[in-house]
Amino acid sequence: MVVRESIGVILKPIFILVRPQMGENIGSAARAMLNFGIDNLRIVNPRDGWPNPKAKALASGAGSVLDSALIFDSVQEACQDMHYVFASSARERKLDKKEISLGESISECKNLLDKDLNVGFLFGPEQSGLSNEDIAFADKIVFLNTSNVCTSINLSQCVMLFAYEWFQGTKSEPSLSRTKNIYSSASKEEIDQLMKRLILNLDAKGYFWPQDKEKSLKLYLHNLFSKLPLNSSDIRFLHGLIRALSEERKK
Repeated sequence: MVVRESIGVILKPIFILVRPQMGENIGSAARAMLNFGIDNLRIVNPRDGWPNPKAKALASGAGSVLDSALIFDSVQEACQDMHYVFASSARERKLDKKEISLGESISECKNLLDKDLNVGFLFGPEQSGLSNEDIAFADKIVFLNTSNVCTSINLSQCVMLFAYEWFQGTKSEPSLSRTKNIYSSASKEEIDQLMKRLILNLDAKGYFWPQDKEKSLKLYLHNLFSKLPLNSSDIRFLHGLIRALSEERKK
């Protein structure tokens, strides 16, 4: 289900905090979100558990965002119903994944939401940011260009930058008509099921060799499929392709 705003017809992105370490930053992030009209928060494995009274204290009027927040054990679970995911980063990554600016990500987000698609933004933990394994679930990286003197951005400040950019791009625009696709874009859950089947069959064929390369090969596959603009029809076709390649057919 796509999350809709209670007043008007503007659709909203979902902000996903990954392994946040401090309740204060979670509360500040929730406040920043609500300041600019976003109230869809998900939290992955918060370090100090949940609920967190320190988060509530810093939310200052945005307690409703925390009360309705969904808690997950992994990034994979948090992204299951997403059709498109952006990952925020302020440092260079070695993953082969397209990097775009904050402005470009918001523009793309609006276009995706206009097609009734679920869109998420990943924000990493305070100390280290998102891991490559986290970013492998994203479709694109949003690179924040900062001063070389200090490249690290506080979690709640990062959330505010994204929320503000979103608000600026939507506050004065009229509602746009939407044209639905013939086939809906594949959700992360559909892609995950496809990946499980593919990896199972590749494993049976001894593809992941040598053993010390298994982890990197699987990461490469996850990263590859997360970049492809697959729809539900594509997923069904690929399942059939894997089945045809893995089964003996009668002549």
